[in-house]
Amino acid sequence: MKKTQKNTLTFIISGLAVLIVIAVLLFIFVFSKGAKQNSGGSIQTAQPPVSTPSAGGPSETAGTAAPPSSSGPIPEPTNTGSTGNENNNTGKPGETASPLPFPYSFEAVDIYGNTVTEKSLGEKEVFFLHFWSTWCPPCIGEIPDLAKLALAYGDRVGFLGLLDDFDTNSSGAISIVESAGMPDSFIMVDAYLPVLEPVFKMLRTGYLPTTVLLYKGEEAGTYIGAYGEKYAEILDELLNRQ
Repeated sequence: MKKTQKNTLTFIISGLAVLIVIAVLLFIFVFSKGAKQNSGGSIQTAQPPVSTPSAGGPSETAGTAAPPSSSGPIPEPTNTGSTGNENNNTGKPGETASPLPFPYSFEAVDIYGNTVTEKSLGEKEVFFLHFWSTWCPPCIGEIPDLAKLALAYGDRVGFLGLLDDFDTNSSGAISIVESAGMPDSFIMVDAYLPVLEPVFKMLRTGYLPTTVLLYKGEEAGTYIGAYGEKYAEILDELLNRQ
């Protein structure tokens, strides 16, 4: 009888030990999976519109980013402050801005494995910085519109995409952008590269997708949510600003 009780107790202890080990391994897996995103705060997918955005950028309601509604007004780009890399090439009155180099130096590998630098973006009047992920439905849905933008404005606007899941799904990103007809001029790199920290800092809103526009070396506006084709009007306003 004592031997039977001892065996039963041993079996119970062994079972509990196995459960504890499984729980620990599960915790480590979940923690490691979210560690990358947590480095910049909790990342959420921007939800459908909950209110009409006011001038100055998309609105936020109860912590949920509200992309613009199809009938809402186009927000004016909001100057959110100096990047610390200003170029005083403001032009003469009545003239648009002259093309400038990208204000941050970097070297990275794009989704195709090519080495790219700030020079790959060329000298442009505006730079379009876009934070997205292949697991974000609004991000994927917006890609065809961004491809059209890059084709239409590529001679005056530099496009840089920062991909949230670059190291786990670059192949998926390639499939998405190629299906949309995205030109190679829209460069896609890893959002979490230390060398791009100054750039990613501007995009770290906690929501996907997020876009920041640079004009004359400064932030001209931050846009949370999928604006899609509405960016054409926003870019026109910046490029034609006197």
